[in-house]
Amino acid sequence: MNLYVTKLRAIEDARLEEIIRSFEPPKQERIMRYVKYEDRLRGTVSYSMTRGVVFRELGIRPGDAIFSANDFGKPRLENCDGFHFNVSHSGEYVICLTDKSPVGADIQLMKPIKYIEIARRFFTKYETDFITDGDPAERINKFYMLWALKESYVKASGMGLSVPLNSFDFTVDMENETACLRDCEERPPRFKLISSFDGYALALCHMNLTEVNVRMVDQDSLYF
Repeated sequence: MNLYVTKLRAIEDARLEEIIRSFEPPKQERIMRYVKYEDRLRGTVSYSMTRGVVFRELGIRPGDAIFSANDFGKPRLENCDGFHFNVSHSGEYVICLTDKSPVGADIQLMKPIKYIEIARRFFTKYETDFITDGDPAERINKFYMLWALKESYVKASGMGLSVPLNSFDFTVDMENETACLRDCEERPPRFKLISSFDGYALALCHMNLTEVNVRMVDQDSLYF
């Protein structure tokens, strides 16, 4: 299982438009609908990373890769049942997780927000109690790790936010950077927390017992 990580850098407008024009027309249109430069940049780098990862792992050049989405909008690569990927971006990072089985990845920039109110609305009581118990200085870290875990799980399921976030909950071990679903009767997925990116919460959901290979990728190497 590979986790690709790139740190965003600004691109001049003319170069950004050139990269976007190399995409398929529907993707071009979607990215150009973004009003803010920052959103166009993240969309461009995210898709470039996806195409670059497919080329690196499968040898399929961008012009030959056919992407589609399931009924819930999760992207997939056509005719490659044994290749699964998931992309996330927040702040100045874009990540892409790949494996032979379904995966979900989520990264969250930990910004000051009214996280207790959000937790009470979208999380379970068990999770909200977990956030508020213990050292107050750790509360925002717990909140964002839970949020990233929930996002990674619904993305791996392929159903996205059609799954209510308070319909399941987690037991989290912050020290060992692991988590598990509570009361999961089926074969449970596995979860990994990564705290090595200062100011960010990063969570991975995967099905296989395997190590995570973290690969830092230079942004300029993504463009074809």
